[in-house]
Amino acid sequence: MLEALTAVPALIKALEDESREVRREAADGLGKFESTEAIEALIEALIDPDHAVRREAADALGQIGDARAVPALIEALKDQETDVRREAADALGQIGDASSIRGLVDTLNDLAVDVRREAAKSLGSMEASSEEVVTALTGTLTDQSTDVRRQSALLEEKDSEMDSLESQLFGEVETPTEQDQFEIDDAYQGMEGLSMVTQAFESENPMPWLLSMAVCRPDGMV
Repeated sequence: MLEALTAVPALIKALEDESREVRREAADGLGKFESTEAIEALIEALIDPDHAVRREAADALGQIGDARAVPALIEALKDQETDVRREAADALGQIGDASSIRGLVDTLNDLAVDVRREAAKSLGSMEASSEEVVTALTGTLTDQSTDVRRQSALLEEKDSEMDSLESQLFGEVETPTEQDQFEIDDAYQGMEGLSMVTQAFESENPMPWLLSMAVCRPDGMV
């Protein structure tokens, strides 16, 4: 802790050094300390003239995991250098903020294989389940890159396993028939109501009947 208190301010200052090697090492070091104090300086480093500094800054922001960096990292997805875009996509996945989903979906069309793979991986790690994301990830199953297709296939497999587990735990959800809906919407009293409860328990799926069913005594008391 004491080391971080003294080292972090020095590393932040080093991000302004005239040597690109020094700036690069400073960004890398700040990521290792995972100090939120460095967020603003690292965001500024995302537009450093040297692409290696920008790459290390993106990586560091991902390690720190502060959502304040998301807008700048989304912008970094458009960087002219592949390695910067790749690290930005990875960093957004580590942060896991939903506001980055749109940018990551767009990045699935990046010209670089590494960038597309990291975008797919990040979307999967956030378990983004909107129709737009599912459609986009499904589309990458036909990507020309084996790595990208493999990453998307792993995500599809995970979703399938989750669906299977839910079915094992809770059973298949049946769509109520018109008769079920009619029975639920009706009210029954006395012996007629008791008869309906018995009928519900004898059915294969009693819950749609029972959830909204009230059996009343003739005097109106439940």
